[in-house]
Amino acid sequence: MQNEMDELRRDVEREREFAGNSLEGGYIYPAFVAASLERQRKMTVSIAEIERSIEEIRDELQEAFQTVKQYETALQTHERRESQKRAVREQFDLDQQGIEIHRRKAAVAE
Repeated sequence: MQNEMDELRRDVEREREFAGNSLEGGYIYPAFVAASLERQRKMTVSIAEIERSIEEIRDELQEAFQTVKQYETALQTHERRESQKRAVREQFDLDQQGIEIHRRKAAVAE
């Protein structure tokens, strides 16, 4: 889009030189400049709209990133809790086995 605006500026400059060197160009130049200014205005509006769209997409992307981050954090918390529960169950099972072994040894000793 910027290249098009640069090209438009060069076209206006070329037409200005042509208008200065020819009678017909002097009559046509004002209409050409008006049309060129309108094209430039439309390009400026388009650029502004594109920039707004880009900003909106950036905002949406940031929100999506934050949502993903929240889910990742929640998943890590859930996994940590599950791991802790598993460790408690394993320790309980080991404790029960130890108690049972001790009970059997005590029963044999009597």
